[in-house]
Amino acid sequence: MKNVTKKLVAVQSELKAKKGRVNKFGGFSYRSAEDILEAVKPLLKKNELVLMFKDKLIDSCKYLETELTLIDSESGETLQNSSVAIIGEHKGMSAEQVTGCASSYARKYALNGMFAIDDSSADPDSLDNSKQNVSVNDNSKNKNALLEAKKKLFSLITEAGIKNTNDVKELVGFMGINTNSLDSINNFLCLESDLVETIKTAYTIMHEQALN
Repeated sequence: MKNVTKKLVAVQSELKAKKGRVNKFGGFSYRSAEDILEAVKPLLKKNELVLMFKDKLIDSCKYLETELTLIDSESGETLQNSSVAIIGEHKGMSAEQVTGCASSYARKYALNGMFAIDDSSADPDSLDNSKQNVSVNDNSKNKNALLEAKKKLFSLITEAGIKNTNDVKELVGFMGINTNSLDSINNFLCLESDLVETIKTAYTIMHEQALN
């Protein structure tokens, strides 16, 4: 019987969530929470996993937090990940519609974190047009944050006993982590699981697949 972490790694390695939507103004494709769910549901069934969402309003209804729980139907083990979205004001939309948008946004990023999906580029939810003119100081902060995230990631990989440079590069790609993207690294680091054990399991599965 596989444990829930091994099952999650199996799902992550097989999941291919296509960007099935097109931004007509930006001229690029992107994926929504619905697209991810459509792709992941067959893999959840295959691995006997159940996915549940729980939304709650926080800070006087200024934010919506989505908690995602992955349940192993065989063992009852669970893994959790969460994401928060601002409940902003949108012209022409009711309060219910605005809350629904925040829920979709939070669910998408909770799914990204759980299943190691990188939406750091060419995606409308990852773009902020109000920050097109980034200062030198902001760039420095972003570079420092990325460097610190990389250090933490590679420290975990080393702790898992994986030190060969080629193995590390192959493993990072296998887990779907873009080491040039702060969002991608943080999506992995924010998983509420034993990250060292997750890395070890991914490494084992990667080599098992290479032998088959």
